[in-house]
Amino acid sequence: MLLALLCTAVIAVAGPTDPPPADSVSLSMRAIADAERGSYSLDATQETVEALLARAQKLLGVPLRVDWQALHWVSVEKDDRIDFHAKDLPPLVMLQAMAAAMGSEREHPIVDASAGQLVITSQRGLAALRETVIYDIADIISDPTLVDTLAVMATPVSAPATATPTANEKHDDGNTTALESPMRALIDRVAEILQEHIDFDGWTDNGGDRNKLTAEAGRLIISTSPMTHRQIRTLLVGLREEAPNAARVSLVVAAIPTKELDPLMKAAGDDRVALRAAIEKAPGFRPLWSPSTVTRFDHEAKLESAEGNSNALTSITASQDRAKRSMTLGLRLALKSGERTAKFEASLAGDRRHLVEVVRLPAGPDEEMTWVVLVDARSERVN
Repeated sequence: MLLALLCTAVIAVAGPTDPPPADSVSLSMRAIADAERGSYSLDATQETVEALLARAQKLLGVPLRVDWQALHWVSVEKDDRIDFHAKDLPPLVMLQAMAAAMGSEREHPIVDASAGQLVITSQRGLAALRETVIYDIADIISDPTLVDTLAVMATPVSAPATATPTANEKHDDGNTTALESPMRALIDRVAEILQEHIDFDGWTDNGGDRNKLTAEAGRLIISTSPMTHRQIRTLLVGLREEAPNAARVSLVVAAIPTKELDPLMKAAGDDRVALRAAIEKAPGFRPLWSPSTVTRFDHEAKLESAEGNSNALTSITASQDRAKRSMTLGLRLALKSGERTAKFEASLAGDRRHLVEVVRLPAGPDEEMTWVVLVDARSERVN
């Protein structure tokens, strides 16, 4: 009789770019991933459960441990006989299909993992497979739109989603009602979304005993089985892949009579969107060059235009500070028209999703005109 062993490890998962640590959870993740590859067929008629699982392990070539005590709890014994027919299934799916064919009407065995091997156990036996992992989600909660995306991406497993709190929603703790800070509310919201959509009944907060979660200082401390950890990681990785990693930048280099520009800038004040619209409608507005590019964050893009005795050169570097919820555009521009030249270099900051700016250059193509640069940058995701 093989017994599941309690194995608890602590992993600091600092972020999406960190290499996976060499620990038992990572070994179990690798075993699960390996079991998803390949395609196999297996037929059995009135074969004992013990013999069928032994044949499956030999055929599939995956390390497999059977927790017979846990299976006894769901009315599965070694000498039970079973009919099983599967064709062209990956090892993990085949084992899950076998588990679904065993057990009582109320509960079937479960396929999970531990220390680099797959384990066939029961819901009660999952407690012995729990591992503790620390998930750093500071980058996620710094962008509330990603939290909203997480709610959309998650798929309910055994219970419908319930309403999740907004950043300023009040929470009743049974004794007092406190107004949570926006950051704390976002951490709690991520925790609630995970508990609602992954093994709903297993969390201690939902009355279960298989999974436990504590939220602290931008981190989720989660104790659960490797298979559940894998679902959590998959969801968080997918969420991070939805985050913008580039900016689509459009510039309009134009000339406008100075006597038209001055009153427009005064009237618009700090409203750059209104100023841009007003400049484009001005009678003397004359666009000269309209470059656009998509550049990954922290990569430089260079654009150049030459026509007759005029030329323009610009260098663009976009970056995003998700903690401060801002996007920054480093812009260098050099213009030449005949004998007249103008240079501009600055760091423009704006909203993390959409930055609009109007840059007035210190010169123009002649004494009565001024060069302006209309800047529009939008963050997006590129492959």
